[in-house]
Amino acid sequence: MILGSAQHLSYLFDTAIKSGQQEILDWYNYSLEFESRVNALTADGRIKDKMARSKIYKEMKPFLSAKITQDNLRKKTLRARKHLTLFGKNCHVTLKTVLSGNDQIKDEMSTSASVSSASQSRSSGASKPDHSYFRNKILDQYPNLYRECSSENFDYYGITDETSGDYICPLCKLGHDDEEIEGRYKAGSYFIKCEQREIEIVV
Repeated sequence: MILGSAQHLSYLFDTAIKSGQQEILDWYNYSLEFESRVNALTADGRIKDKMARSKIYKEMKPFLSAKITQDNLRKKTLRARKHLTLFGKNCHVTLKTVLSGNDQIKDEMSTSASVSSASQSRSSGASKPDHSYFRNKILDQYPNLYRECSSENFDYYGITDETSGDYICPLCKLGHDDEEIEGRYKAGSYFIKCEQREIEIVV
């Protein structure tokens, strides 16, 4: 299979769906290659980003299971992009070996991030709440959110409520075509935003 081809992208997508504890790395590899293909198609300016993505989805479809709809493919691809945000396009990603599935990998990665935030807070002598305090507050305040993953000062949340193909966002109360909510911790403050709205979470 040729790198960047629809067949190879479909293979990476399928592998990511079926993977166990390698899931984060598999989605990262899939998203990296997908975005490279988008960049190649839009390089000369004749094809817009959205059109390039639709074209790739259509090319991939014949290589995927019939139960993967184009809308499902699009949503999962958008969600996979967060791994490029977390790790960067040029970094080398390695995952620690854990006893079992994805949740432990995510917990291990996010635990490192919260330990780091807590130590920074202690070293600066600040009495402001740390990153983990705000993460827990978000999950208490918005019960229809769940934390997908975290890195340094950023968190990504998914929405559990889906109606008619749209995810009902607890921040703006509107339907989104993607369920991603982003949280950002900065100097004792925490901001959370969706497609339509950004709010500050107060202590």
